[in-house]
Amino acid sequence: MEPNSSLLFLGYLEQLEEPTEYYEVRDQCLVPHHLWRGWIEEQEQDSVLLVKITQMERTTILCVGGFTKESDSIVFLPRRCFLEFDTALPTDVEVVKTMPPLATKITLQPLDNELYHCDIASAVSKHLSEWQVLTVGTTLTVPCEELGGYKVDIFVQSIEPANIVSLRGEVPLELAESLETVPEWTAPTLPIDRPISPQNEAVFDPHIEQPVNQKFIPFSGTGYRLGN
Repeated sequence: MEPNSSLLFLGYLEQLEEPTEYYEVRDQCLVPHHLWRGWIEEQEQDSVLLVKITQMERTTILCVGGFTKESDSIVFLPRRCFLEFDTALPTDVEVVKTMPPLATKITLQPLDNELYHCDIASAVSKHLSEWQVLTVGTTLTVPCEELGGYKVDIFVQSIEPANIVSLRGEVPLELAESLETVPEWTAPTLPIDRPISPQNEAVFDPHIEQPVNQKFIPFSGTGYRLGN
């Protein structure tokens, strides 16, 4: 096994005693303290610490949001990850040395046809403004302001040019047809282009010590696009 790779078990973020809501809605995980300490020492200044999580045929990449001392053998993930991963199986967790390719297109599939009557692309753009990477097949739980902040589920149907991408630069968001039939709706063929407000840098949870040399790079693009 590689020096920056470990065989760990998986756990839910909500199993931890400390507050984890900040990490749950982002692309972040918490790793054992002894691993984080070694990985962060080798990390390049101002770079983002990413780990690739591989279990059988399933792979995803998450940003390391911090560490926990509650377990030496468990990496804690957002609950949405367990649609694909099994907590009973050991999992390879490896530091990512090279950033995934930049996303050039993201196709979204709302799981409820009523969502086509809301400004879904704007809500997703704002939601992803604090993510570093995105994996195809992810189910996003996105607060929709037009529905009073009600959280809706949106499936990441496809991503170009790869199944796992970095979220930087200009990234058009497109809508695919829902799993339910929507007779009055036609899938757009052009990127949606309306302005959104720039996003501020995230404020980390004060209850958990954070990597001092981690640099968070938020999105702040224009239109339903994600970029610096």
